[in-house]
Amino acid sequence: MDQHNPIKRRIKRKKGFYKHLASFLGVNIGLMLLNLSTGGGWWFQYTTISWGMGLLIHYFMVFGLPKIGPFDEVWEEKAYHRELNKLNSQPDPIHLPDEELDLDEIPELRNEWKDSDLV
Repeated sequence: MDQHNPIKRRIKRKKGFYKHLASFLGVNIGLMLLNLSTGGGWWFQYTTISWGMGLLIHYFMVFGLPKIGPFDEVWEEKAYHRELNKLNSQPDPIHLPDEELDLDEIPELRNEWKDSDLV
């Protein structure tokens, strides 16, 4: 295999993971059967747990982290378009000139507050 070809390299890594998984299952099933036939407590679980952590790390190295929950690229793209649609559907904000304005000159912007409205 050409080691410089990224597709062949990925296939080789996946193949290595599946071999690792097969050996994990075979050996740990054998250990479990041995443990059940001899009695004396549940000692096979320590090998299974520690080897399982190594297998999990191998999985992440080959396949990457899974897209857990709704926050993947599809969700992000949909959220982006929702926000864009919200911004496009809102009326244009009032554009005020740069100089300072007196609110008496713009009655539609002035709030009429009464003393009873204030707490």
